[in-house]
Amino acid sequence: MSLAADSEEEVDAVLKRVSELGGIVLPGHSQKFEWGSSGYFEDPEGHNWEIVYFVE
Repeated sequence: MSLAADSEEEVDAVLKRVSELGGIVLPGHSQKFEWGSSGYFEDPEGHNWEIVYFVE
């Protein structure tokens, strides 16, 4: 599953909050690219998620 973020800062903030609430930020968790940034995490129930921001 994937979530859209409004900025690179929001990607970082979501990953930080996930960790604080017991989720697992997956390796290579916050990556910056020419097109934006993304991160991956596993929620406490074991579901994998992506948070992504695309530069406009």
